[in-house]
Amino acid sequence: QRIMELSFTQVSEVPDELRKDVFCFDWWISNGDRNLTERGGNPNLFWEPDKRKLVVIDHNQAFDKDFCPEDFFEYHVFRDFSSGIADDLFERESYTSRFEEALSNWGEIRASLPDEWLFSDQEMTLEIDLSLDRLLEHLQRFESADFWNWK
Repeated sequence: QRIMELSFTQVSEVPDELRKDVFCFDWWISNGDRNLTERGGNPNLFWEPDKRKLVVIDHNQAFDKDFCPEDFFEYHVFRDFSSGIADDLFERESYTSRFEEALSNWGEIRASLPDEWLFSDQEMTLEIDLSLDRLLEHLQRFESADFWNWK
């Protein structure tokens, strides 16, 4: 099996629904680290041509405090789908339902996180700068009309 970093010329080979899903998910989690234009970039995506399969990696920029919406809409590898989602009531409702379903398990998700993930050292003495309550608030943004105001 051979995989390669997704190139700009391969973007159109990724099924439309999957491109929309990745774009919407990255917007939801404020992941501005999936950029690709005709001039290059770092999409943090791999393509498996034999299976026509996308491999999504690297969410270390999720919930970025310095997330820039303008850059996201200008440089995201699947930015061409932004208006097709935000302007379509059915698409918005579909993603809203999916986000609601994902968050319906928030308590279980939170309880399943290993304690060591909340610390930056092996001894678990230095807590990371992450509030799970703030993450939940961030994820609940989809409930606001502003979340879908992509103009």
